[in-house]
Amino acid sequence: MKSDPVPLFLAPMAGVSDLAYRILARECGADFTVTEFTAAAGLSRHASHSWLKVESHPLENPFIPQIFGGVTEEMVKTVKLLQKKS
Repeated sequence: MKSDPVPLFLAPMAGVSDLAYRILARECGADFTVTEFTAAAGLSRHASHSWLKVESHPLENPFIPQIFGGVTEEMVKTVKLLQKKS
């Protein structure tokens, strides 16, 4: 009996998991890639350094951004912004 292949995930790593690295991981066989943790506050305030962390490419499908925060309204706003982006 042949089992289904187990998907390969690239673990997000702070300061490493930028767009180029994630695309390389996809090209080398990763089924899923995840961005490093990015502050919702920076994204909701349109900070360019934060948005660079969640840059994506069509190869990243599905696109899995990883955000954190402590203010519900900022988290909701950030999710809506990320949905518009994709």
